[in-house]
Amino acid sequence: MSLTNEINVCLDCSTSLLRDWKGWPLRDPAPMIRFSDSKTCKVCGGNNLLSPKHFRWKNFHSEFSTGLPDYFTIESNIMVSSQPAWGKPYRHVKKCAHCKKYSFLSSHFKEVSRTSCGCERFRPNPKKDVLELAFLETVYESKIDDSKIQISLDEVCEPLNEYLTQHRFETFAFLTAFNPHSTQTTNEENRTDQGKLLKILRSIDCKIFEGEGKALSGEWPPEPSFLVLGISFNLASALGREFRQTAIVFGHKDGEADLIWTRPPVSSERA
Repeated sequence: MSLTNEINVCLDCSTSLLRDWKGWPLRDPAPMIRFSDSKTCKVCGGNNLLSPKHFRWKNFHSEFSTGLPDYFTIESNIMVSSQPAWGKPYRHVKKCAHCKKYSFLSSHFKEVSRTSCGCERFRPNPKKDVLELAFLETVYESKIDDSKIQISLDEVCEPLNEYLTQHRFETFAFLTAFNPHSTQTTNEENRTDQGKLLKILRSIDCKIFEGEGKALSGEWPPEPSFLVLGISFNLASALGREFRQTAIVFGHKDGEADLIWTRPPVSSERA
């Protein structure tokens, strides 16, 4: 089985926890199952791993149900990869840089909740969680040599990776000057700032392609953007801050596309 996400779930360690969970999404937190950031589980040593994106909420109706489900369970299936309408229990999993434990973002329709790692440095930020889900539910599109490139967060974009390898680029970033602070701004202001960003990009040693960030829900208008190859992390982050972007997309050759926060969220209007 090919696993594209860095963090996966050990099914051997997690099956009983998943089987026993019954409840309602977000009201009843999904269980903290066994995650692994290596090719084998560090606890049991097994390699029966599955990406978190292959888990979903499953509504259970008894024969006496009159409408609403009796409760939900959590289903794992290699075929479950797209985003179901009712969301996912392990929509985004990450490892804490301090305690080395895991936290995850759960989604249900437009609502989200964060199950923390339990680290003393953890600080709840519901506004940031909502924005993070909005970025996760966006596809970052561009065209290279008439071929469409679609970048999704936490995944390796193979066509882009092939181009990076072929042309000896080590990094990429997806940048925009539209809608500072994740707040919709007038077209005139957006175009002016986008022009300033393009002028800066043209002054440095990088390859630039036009693109768009498209929200899968369609509730947020597409944002004209630039796919920039060969730009450093520090410069890409600095440009995100200069143009008041809440976050940027950045990645390395052979690596996943990462969401990089450049400033604290000041608005949840995007969600």
